[in-house]
Amino acid sequence: MRFLANGPSIPDDLLIARDAGDVIFFCGAGVSRHRAGLPDFLKLGGDVIDLLGASDKSLARKLFRRIKELDPIDGVGGLIATDRIFSLLEREFEQRDVQNAVARAIKPADNPDLSAHRTLIDLSRGRDGTVRLVTTNFDLLFEAAAPGLACSGPPVLPDPRSTGFGGIVHLHGRVDADYLAPGDEEFIVSSADFGRAYLSDGWATRFMQSLLARFQIVFVGYGADDPPVQYLLEALNLHAGNRSRLFAFQPGSNVDDAALWEHRGVRAIPFDNSEGYDPLWDSLSAWAERARDVDGWYARLLETASAGPAALDPHVRGQIAHVLSTREGARRVCMAETPLPASWLLALDPRQRFDKPGPIDPYGESGERIDPYERLALDFDTPPQPVDEDDAFRDRKVPEGSWSAFAPTRFDQEDVQETGFGDFYGDRTNLTGPLSTRLHHLGIWFHRIAHQPVALWWAAARGPLHPRIVEMIEAWLRQDPDRWPDDIRRGWRFLIASWSDCRVEAGRGYFELNQRVAREGWSEARVRDYAALFRPRLMVGRKLGARHPLAWTDGDRPNPLVSYDVDYPHPYELLTMPDEQLAYAVTRFRENLDLARSLEAEISGDDYVYLQTTRPDDGAPPIAYDSYGLTGPIALFLELMERLIQVSPEGALGEIARWPANDHYIFGRLRISAASKPVVAPGEAADMLLGFPNDMFWGSEQQRDLLYAIRDRWPDFSQEDRMRFEQRILTTAYPWSDSMRGGKARAEAHHRLDRLHWLSHHGIAFSFDVEAEMASLRPIAEGWSERSGEEAADSHAPVVRTIDTDADPRMLEQVPIAEIFERAREAGQSDIFDYVQRRPFNGLTEEKPVRALAALTDAARKGEVPVSFWSAFLYAEKRKSDPARLARVIGGRLASLSPDALSTIAYPAAEWLQGLGERLFGELSSVLGRLWDPLMAALPLRDDDRKHRVARWKRTPGAVHAAG
Repeated sequence: MRFLANGPSIPDDLLIARDAGDVIFFCGAGVSRHRAGLPDFLKLGGDVIDLLGASDKSLARKLFRRIKELDPIDGVGGLIATDRIFSLLEREFEQRDVQNAVARAIKPADNPDLSAHRTLIDLSRGRDGTVRLVTTNFDLLFEAAAPGLACSGPPVLPDPRSTGFGGIVHLHGRVDADYLAPGDEEFIVSSADFGRAYLSDGWATRFMQSLLARFQIVFVGYGADDPPVQYLLEALNLHAGNRSRLFAFQPGSNVDDAALWEHRGVRAIPFDNSEGYDPLWDSLSAWAERARDVDGWYARLLETASAGPAALDPHVRGQIAHVLSTREGARRVCMAETPLPASWLLALDPRQRFDKPGPIDPYGESGERIDPYERLALDFDTPPQPVDEDDAFRDRKVPEGSWSAFAPTRFDQEDVQETGFGDFYGDRTNLTGPLSTRLHHLGIWFHRIAHQPVALWWAAARGPLHPRIVEMIEAWLRQDPDRWPDDIRRGWRFLIASWSDCRVEAGRGYFELNQRVAREGWSEARVRDYAALFRPRLMVGRKLGARHPLAWTDGDRPNPLVSYDVDYPHPYELLTMPDEQLAYAVTRFRENLDLARSLEAEISGDDYVYLQTTRPDDGAPPIAYDSYGLTGPIALFLELMERLIQVSPEGALGEIARWPANDHYIFGRLRISAASKPVVAPGEAADMLLGFPNDMFWGSEQQRDLLYAIRDRWPDFSQEDRMRFEQRILTTAYPWSDSMRGGKARAEAHHRLDRLHWLSHHGIAFSFDVEAEMASLRPIAEGWSERSGEEAADSHAPVVRTIDTDADPRMLEQVPIAEIFERAREAGQSDIFDYVQRRPFNGLTEEKPVRALAALTDAARKGEVPVSFWSAFLYAEKRKSDPARLARVIGGRLASLSPDALSTIAYPAAEWLQGLGERLFGELSSVLGRLWDPLMAALPLRDDDRKHRVARWKRTPGAVHAAG
């Protein structure tokens, strides 16, 4: 986590360990050098040389100069250890004199700046307030920063394993109070001193081993090649990969320097020192502020985060990520008086942070676009690879290892390592275990903000939430229903209902059931299992085309946020049930249809159900059981009814009697089918068919099936029933609105003509004069044709058809130039029954391009720019091989258009320009040079998109000629 945008990123486990009092800060010369101005180890050597008055021929002085001349090598460090300076001085001077000179050389100025020392003291306080800090510095600045703290020096050091361990430990000794001489028995400056402390006597090594067994250690103020660090780490015999308990702040981002730490078993924490060490110390100061007032730090951060992730800098979003990565942080978030808003879900989920850029409103008029990564990225995210925004089918790849608040952490695994744990969301098989403590806290936070629209939108695409979270949401829905907007409450009800359907996939269920039937045979239990494979289920997902949540406001958001549908699963193959189980099977499959009716009504808010025909053409095979939507289940039920009619007509009639008479869609379709069968008495069949209200009798939903049923049973109907049908056809109508386009009377006459024509042409002999009746209706039904009547009972199920294009230009070849477009438009009004697009102008652009260009030029003189015709002309295949003379004329015509006119056809014009290639650019540079600038200005693009396209076009061979 970064406390500051330009500061080091401190590992989560180190932050957690410090809060727990399990961290020891190991402080070097850099601490006293920063702000207090004391020398580092190398400068100390030079100062001592001068204080002792060593001659120019002194080996120590020569070594000092050589060390300063030799720059450290990346990944290696300094070539000569600076402790050797003091070893050489001890050969020239008395050891006591050298040590006294060291004490005098580090004496600080009056009133030194001790802010760095106070910061580290505050960071070194445990939960009980005890300071535990180790330093290899000889100065007494820590004591000056916090008078009264216990202090100790070698060789008698406190035991880190004891309960009373605390205070400031000067591992290499300290000076006396007057900075005139050593204040401890041991004073480690020379190579011999280091060897005695870490090797021969080993008291420093034993102390460090005991320290490391209990605490994590953070090196502050050292370089990886500083003598104290080298001796210490070599004595501990650590190795690369042993990184869990040792950390070091590393200036710069040089990977070789970091590797030097890593090789010695220390995890480097790099920071930017390009403009000094303030980023480090300011970050440590902010960390200390948190240490002094943990509750206040959390409260201030959560208050800042209440503005939502998009309003914050990446490093602040990273702080929230750190908080939610820990048990304690997640607990504070879930218990906060005001919970973080649901918009944080977008930043906590990498699939949202790295979502593909796109328009804020996919179907709106605004061209404003949004890149979620720019508004949601965390400071430690790996930037994504560029993606083509124009490719609607290519998502932006989430970088491997991207952080997610909902992914398990090491702490989660430690929390429930014996029993395993469940996921926050996802595959049902991974939701069975208990949530870890951290994820449970996240679940509490989520249920507190579940009433916010973003929460529902996010959950709809994430699959089932953990059952414990669902329980909390359901309890909240019951206990505080007024908190939830109506559409959000409804959305959660449906979403949770969809998650509760835990059945296996129909294909797998079929395979298992088939094996069981083979072993055990059929029974009512197996019939129930079989019907369950076909049971409809509710499907809930994000609403396609909704504006991105980052663009929502409290008063302006999509409603609804989610889409609802009913899915009709089915296995890839049917099982054959014995006749003795047929009646029971029909009952169970009828229950499926009743569930479908209920679900369709729930999600739509009314009883309307879209139905395709289930009546095959005469002589055609039955409608397939796996047809789209409800068609398949109804077709399968009708197939079962056909068998039941053959096996048990009485049973079939009993089943028909159970169908709800008030449903005019699903069960209305079944009644129509039953009425068409001889098993139902003619009078009862007539009552069924005539029992539909006008909107259904005359509506399109049942039209085909009704007409076929009337035709099939007409011979069976009594004269009285036939008169009832005739009266219904002649005197009733669909309840059209008075504002119906073309008038209510026209619509009524049109539909009456359709039915009269179809029935009379399919063998129905009416008692009235059909021709006279139709003749009286024709003047009212303007535009009606016999073809409409012939197709009145055609199936309207989706059919894949090939639409041919007729580009024959002959009809335009003799037309005056000024009338070409009018005639082309008239021809383009295709007959819907012919499945042919007539595009004579397309053919004209290929066969007679000069004539086509003349028509475009004539329109331009009148101030008209017909975009579709310009596009047809410029995109024509023939344009790729036009001679230079014609291309020059085309370019001239384009260049003469006004800026507004050119902007309407900028894309096809630009693609045509690119398509010329090197073949003609050189020859046409004068004309095309005049076209280039206005064309680039006319492109209706954002600046960055324009730059991208211009760069692409300029890479075309020879384009430089056109660009001048």
